[in-house]
Amino acid sequence: MKILIADFKKKRPWLDCDNGELFNVLKNKGNIELIIKTQLNEIELINEIKDSSYNLIVIHVEHQGINQAVSIIDELKRNEHRIILYGYGVRFNKTLNNLKYTIVNDDIHKVVEYINIILGTLFEYPYGKILGADYSNLNISSIFNYPIRYSKGCENSCPYCERSLEKIKEYRSAYEFEQELYQAVNKYSAKVITFLDSSLMGGDKNNRFMEDIVPILEKYNIRWRANGVTVTSIDDDKIELLRRSGCYLLSIGIESFSDGVKIGKKVDFEKIKRLRNHACIAVWCGDNEGYPLPPLNKWLEEDVNVY
Repeated sequence: MKILIADFKKKRPWLDCDNGELFNVLKNKGNIELIIKTQLNEIELINEIKDSSYNLIVIHVEHQGINQAVSIIDELKRNEHRIILYGYGVRFNKTLNNLKYTIVNDDIHKVVEYINIILGTLFEYPYGKILGADYSNLNISSIFNYPIRYSKGCENSCPYCERSLEKIKEYRSAYEFEQELYQAVNKYSAKVITFLDSSLMGGDKNNRFMEDIVPILEKYNIRWRANGVTVTSIDDDKIELLRRSGCYLLSIGIESFSDGVKIGKKVDFEKIKRLRNHACIAVWCGDNEGYPLPPLNKWLEEDVNVY
């Protein structure tokens, strides 16, 4: 039995953490040949779909892949009996959502359930457990900046963001996280890691990033950055602890300075102004959605130091 796991070519060439997670769940399970291919363009993916040796093809569709997926919709429809489309790109496009096997988020547990239905397999992936990504099937010897996650989901309800649709936030165990970090450093010679979490340090009491993950980062002495951090989840003392653990950049999204713009989360602008040029760390504030004009560009240009 042969399964292809694929994703579309992106402008930002991150390795696909979700497909890597899926590969990790399915690998070394019985008489299954797993193939994972990444950053495919439309022609390349069509050629893979036409390969009748695949019993099943799983395609991750993110926002950047919507147009690419729609452009090959005829081929997808012809083979929909053996194709699973999953990802937020599927949710936001009716054409894709109307195919036979679709999942409208990045829930790998649900993908595994669909695989069992289609192939009659008995793969197990208990809810509440999040494995790390496995890229061992890719022809990659080193990953300088390794993408990684501690959590999936987000506690905020920002109306412009698909993550607001995730009702549950899940966290990886310290053991699972360290296993992947060990591979990143020792197998792929990673020098930097980037957290792709939607809200790395936010959430409820189950978020033990500071207690469990920061000591691991210190142990491996690796530089790291975070792509998603809410203002409410950090303060001066916490930033200093993060700096000591190797953090060099926190990305904080400010959608608008206008109180009339409903952004789904509390933004303390005075706190941001105090933290933005913190002596210990660079805090980048990006304007995700300004109204009526992007409000931060001039402010950033004149008043924020980028390290």
